[in-house]
Parts: sequence; C-alpha cells; structure tokens
Amino acid sequence: MLACRVRFGPGRATITVPATNERTNERTNERTTMDAAEVTQHLLGRARWTASRSSGPGGQRRDKVETRAELTVDRACLDGLATDIAERLTEYWQLAVRPIRLTCQDERSLARNQSLLAERLEASVVEALAPPPDVRRPTRPSRAKRARRLDDKGRRGDVKRLRADVRGEPD
Repeated sequence: MLACRVRFGPGRATITVPATNERTNERTNERTTMDAAEVTQHLLGRARWTASRSSGPGGQRRDKVETRAELTVDRACLDGLATDIAERLTEYWQLAVRPIRLTCQDERSLARNQSLLAERLEASVVEALAPPPDVRRPTRPSRAKRARRLDDKGRRGDVKRLRADVRGEPD
C-alpha cells in the first residue's frame, strides 16, 4: 500500500496521496490532496439512499411516514477516488466482504436523519484514513529505579519485623 498522509485541522482532515499519470498509470512526484469532506461528498454522490418507517413511539405519523434513512456504500462507490484512499477505505470497512450499511432514525425528519448520516460517514472516513498509532516499545526500569524499589522493600520488611513479638513466643 502506498504512503498516505493525513493532517487534522479544526474539524477537518486533509489526505495527501501520491498522484498517478492517467495515461501511463505511473507514480509521479506530484501529490494529490483531498479533504475528508471531498471524499465524503464523493461517497454520498455514489452511495445508495433508501428510506423506511422508523420504529418506536410516534403515533399515526410514525405508521405512515418513512423517516428512517439508510445509506449503503459498496466498492463501486470508491471508483474515482485515489487508489490509496480507496484501498484504505476498502480495508477499514471490509468492503471486499460486504457493503457497509449505515442507518439513522434519531430525528422525525428524513432530511435531518440523512444529514446526521452524512456527518457519521465523514467521521468514519476520517477514522479510516488516520495513520495507525505508533508501536509501543516496551521499556525497562532503570538501575536506580530498581535499587529504590529494593530499598523500599527492605525498609518495609524492617517495619514489619519490629512489629513481631519480642519474646519470640507465639500467643
């Protein structure tokens, strides 16, 4: 997989990937920069939206109005994105196995539920394209730290020894 750099700003993430030459399909030294919002808009334009009836309370309106929004994103929706971004999204969402389906029925309005889904999709895109955390290197206590610990143990043992019965006879 190619290197991809993600920079986080206030509420945004900018993704920088190496560019390819359209004719020869070779990597160039130029870089393509896409904002997470641009990737989300690309996905929203190609994804499949459906609406259905929400569950839960709501009376007569709930029984006749379709306010639950569903968004289905599959591998075909990634066409047109940079290859590295498409690979990362495919791996993170496991699109090779099955499409990802997001649903929202939090609000009474279909439009509001769709906008909430768009926000959730953008957050998921930012999370998917974020670089992995640094690998933790195991550390060892220093020599001075080990000596302090042993001194403390010895002092604690002395305190406990002083509490013992002086006569040496059990009670």
